[in-house]
Amino acid sequence: MNEPASPTVAAALGATAGDEFAWLRETTTIQVSSMLGNLKTVIFGHLNVRSILSSFSDFVDILTEQEYDFFAVTETWLTSSIPTGVVKVPEYNFYRCDRGRRGGIGIYIKSMYQINKNAYDSQMEKWGES
Repeated sequence: MNEPASPTVAAALGATAGDEFAWLRETTTIQVSSMLGNLKTVIFGHLNVRSILSSFSDFVDILTEQEYDFFAVTETWLTSSIPTGVVKVPEYNFYRCDRGRRGGIGIYIKSMYQINKNAYDSQMEKWGES
């Protein structure tokens, strides 16, 4: 007897036709599916940090205590004059898209996950144009 197909990561994330984030969900579906193997749980988190630098040590505590696999931050308030190393967290890679004044987004991804940097850079260029 065949088991029912499990939902994909893309469906779980709510991918819809014409969605500007579809590229990320599609890429994530393939990459996460192949990387997870026997893992049963992937932990996602999000926080509107309203300046990641102002409470960075508290943020690091939250991120590392819960052992998030993926953690998105909004309103990072980072600018190109602030090096990524300033907000580096051990065992995580940080990808960011800054805005001129306030705003900005980023995502911390555990180092065990491989990210297609070319797809990321291409999409960040598109977001920067809008």
